[in-house]
Amino acid sequence: MTQLTAYLIIIGETLSLEERLAVYFFFAVIVVLAVGILRSRDLISSSALRKLEKRYVQSVFKRADQGDPDALFSVATYQASGGVKFGVIFHSNALMDASSSLVDFSFIGKQTLSWTPKSRATLVRAAREGSIQAKEAIASLLMEKGQPESGAFWRELAEREVPNALVTLGQGYLAGSVVLQTAREPEIASRYFKRAVERGYGPGTFLLGNCYRQGLGVDQDHKRAMELYEIAIQQGVVAAEYALGVMLLSGEGIEMDRDRGIQMVREAAELGNQDAIATLVHESERDNPYALTWLAITCANGVNFQSAITGRVFGPQDTESLLLRAASLDRDYAMLNLGALYESRKDWERAEAWYRQAIVRGNLDAASKLGTLFLTKRFRKTRGGEAIELLKQGVEGKNGAAATALAALYSRGEFVPQNDEEAFKLFQLGAEQGELDSVLELGERYMTGVGTAVDLEEAVKHFSRAALAGSRRAFVGLRKLSGRYKSASAARELGVVILRQNILVSLNRSTQEAHANTHAVQMAIYWFRKAAKRGDARAMRLLADAIMLLVLIRRRGARKFKQAFQWYKRAAELGDMNATMRLGDCYAYGCGVQMNEEEAIKQYEEASERGNVDAILELVYRYYSGQGVAKDVEKARELARRAATTGNLDAQDWLNYYEFDPKPDPCDRPARQEEFLTSL
Repeated sequence: MTQLTAYLIIIGETLSLEERLAVYFFFAVIVVLAVGILRSRDLISSSALRKLEKRYVQSVFKRADQGDPDALFSVATYQASGGVKFGVIFHSNALMDASSSLVDFSFIGKQTLSWTPKSRATLVRAAREGSIQAKEAIASLLMEKGQPESGAFWRELAEREVPNALVTLGQGYLAGSVVLQTAREPEIASRYFKRAVERGYGPGTFLLGNCYRQGLGVDQDHKRAMELYEIAIQQGVVAAEYALGVMLLSGEGIEMDRDRGIQMVREAAELGNQDAIATLVHESERDNPYALTWLAITCANGVNFQSAITGRVFGPQDTESLLLRAASLDRDYAMLNLGALYESRKDWERAEAWYRQAIVRGNLDAASKLGTLFLTKRFRKTRGGEAIELLKQGVEGKNGAAATALAALYSRGEFVPQNDEEAFKLFQLGAEQGELDSVLELGERYMTGVGTAVDLEEAVKHFSRAALAGSRRAFVGLRKLSGRYKSASAARELGVVILRQNILVSLNRSTQEAHANTHAVQMAIYWFRKAAKRGDARAMRLLADAIMLLVLIRRRGARKFKQAFQWYKRAAELGDMNATMRLGDCYAYGCGVQMNEEEAIKQYEEASERGNVDAILELVYRYYSGQGVAKDVEKARELARRAATTGNLDAQDWLNYYEFDPKPDPCDRPARQEEFLTSL
């Protein structure tokens, strides 16, 4: 920059005005050309992505023209969403599991669909050709508009055991529905719900539980209702947790268990169930100690609640009084929280008194809290010995905080004999209970060999866990392992931590949000590349994923797909089955390599044989539609069942539509339904 300034001064002193203008014009032209070249590269890269999108759309339209009903449904949704964009869904949780994929490549449309006449016509055509999803979309659209013709579609879907259709018709028969043209016939409703239960469908399980609880269409059986609610809870139905909690609270047909009941209602409340929240507030007004404690702790976090019965508003100002009321009802957890409340107010005498009351009732968390309090600067000299006994009580109860505090004392030889081996064991207990300081200490000790043998991989594991929890010290530990010890896994985990902490977007969000994370992706690429060059197969695959992620966030740089492809290939050669799966994607989409459906299927087959569920699903779609392989519906179903046994929800969702779907004969379609399809 200094040299350039000197040149400009010389130019100004030695050249005439006309000559200076010519030189300045020359420099301006050079700058404009440079910017133009860089900009054109970006435009070309962006154009390459658009070509990928266009090629994908053309392939779907081609299959649709050949009569593929699912392709027709895809075209309909494409038209209704206003197009698609080649993107990537980032899975932050997958970074913790080497067997999971970091990203899913996909073509993303808008979240909401606007059904234009053109897209509706395509949707109707897809339904005529036998698309189950198209029929469900039509049924839902008609139901939203109050059209009774929707009933015919729901019935046809129910004949194919589509769970949503079974539940929809069951609800129609349970209450009676003009739109579905169903009378109020609970017996028929319960039969539909039973069929949904056989499909493992949570809403159906919950609704059948309601039937047994109330005696609707079946003999009243509270025990059976309880069993069904338990199953529905496992299937993720929050309403079932609340319903079972209420039964346990009231002893409705089953043995009363107020402790478990209030716990289940609380869990439902924490998931946002408004009925559960109202029940907890009401229970607190009935002096339920568990409800009082929950209400107090929640209010302490700045939340306000209004009672639906009395109209009273509970807020942060009520925290102390609610805890005192719960403690007076012998709730040791309330006593523990009272101790913490008074400790935060530096009311040491009352804090100690409440902690001790909780300890007397067997609450060892309180022993840990009081022991930790006695180790603070204010009490350390006078009550340090007492703290040791309290912490040992906490350790007996597997309290992580007590184990961590006591381990630190053994490490320093303070109040107890110095003993690194004992400290290590206690830090292990603390780490098992989720104590961040213990996790950090284990990382340091595995790295240095204090109290245990040196184990760099274990050190990486613990530093990574602590770094993901936000510890800067753990991040420094990983950098030390990567630099001084040349650890490939440490370099890889540095990239993992950076992505996990910074990338929380997928490309169906705004461009501004996506671009805000490009620096984090670039930093992750730096560390993944360092690990990959050291021969780490998983790092190679993550590097390729991160390169793809960066290109798709920026919407430019598609030439880098070739780099990603090469890293996937190297990782696959080293045995990474997820990399093999991604090679299949590259061949399927034409990313970094010529599009080749046969080669894509070859890679998917190899990955599926080694248990990659995503690869199995890709084969399911292809065998069912005959895309790139001979059509084989039974093989598709067999593969989907295999994937579903792993708990994969996408596989189960596919089976919900296609496990009982023989190719429909248009002649079998009800006349009224065909008439309506014609008019739509």
